[in-house]
Amino acid sequence: MTSSLQRPVVSAIVPAYNASQYIEECIQSVLDQTEDNLEIVIVDDASSDNTVSVIQQFKDERIRLFCLERNRGVSAARNFAIAQARGEWVALLDADDFWKPSRIQELLIQAQKSDVDAIADNIILYGRKLSRNNFKAHKLLFSDSFFEAEPYFLTAKEFIIGNMPGPGNPMMGLIKPIFKKEFLAENNITFNEEIAYCEDTLFYFEALMNGAKLQVVPQAYYFYRRHESSTTRSREAMLGLRQRISSSLYLKKKYRDSTIISAIDRRHRALMRIYAYHAVKENTRNRRLTEIVRDFRGDPIQFFLYFLHTLNLLSYRWKKRFFL
Repeated sequence: MTSSLQRPVVSAIVPAYNASQYIEECIQSVLDQTEDNLEIVIVDDASSDNTVSVIQQFKDERIRLFCLERNRGVSAARNFAIAQARGEWVALLDADDFWKPSRIQELLIQAQKSDVDAIADNIILYGRKLSRNNFKAHKLLFSDSFFEAEPYFLTAKEFIIGNMPGPGNPMMGLIKPIFKKEFLAENNITFNEEIAYCEDTLFYFEALMNGAKLQVVPQAYYFYRRHESSTTRSREAMLGLRQRISSSLYLKKKYRDSTIISAIDRRHRALMRIYAYHAVKENTRNRRLTEIVRDFRGDPIQFFLYFLHTLNLLSYRWKKRFFL
């Protein structure tokens, strides 16, 4: 166990906001790691539930809890935690997710072999009801075919293409790498606190553009909880898409490298198509045909993008049914 004088090898970075339902399981998965020379840096982002009291029930000196006086968002909470981290490596962990017991040990062994700045594993996607003691096989983020070439080192262009929105794409932005803290500090890489959605995608891309050697291994050690919303799903999707479009515009303005600009432009166009699809779908719900026709005349481009994305969805479903 890490003593107060010994520098931990890894700092688990856990931002928490109203996470009382899941935070205990999250923390326990870190404490149960086979590599025990670690610390858990938890930043409570002004929770209004009993998240803090749940955390304080743990009596382990490896846990370091910081409480923000006002809610500042997940990016600010992560930046604060990374600044406080004492470990050689920082490992990102969401408060409603958890790790397999051997995750950190296995990733560190591979990281040392490959001499990388960051390393990530495959992700196990699961629903709300799964716990560490009630595991059933769920979907993996990456299929076996994704790792045809090993070792697999991720480039900025591949990351953008792999994070292309739409059905059938691998959602590369969901990976949870562990980073050398020294690399992040030397390159001044932080989470953009102006972005409230897919902020980790932007963070990873910035690291890659600054030369990070990032390896992805096929083994899955990270459990990622998928929350299914109900009545607010469409509204949240629109908000999330607007945030992703904002981050896409940020990338288009900041990076003009010829090797990646085409991928950034392609992703931006895909986001615009999906946004138009959801906007038209929402605006035409429970409305008269005459009103829909009026909207079409007012903004025909949006309707054109809607039909393009509809065709993409139908094409994907057809291929999935007959060929996948």
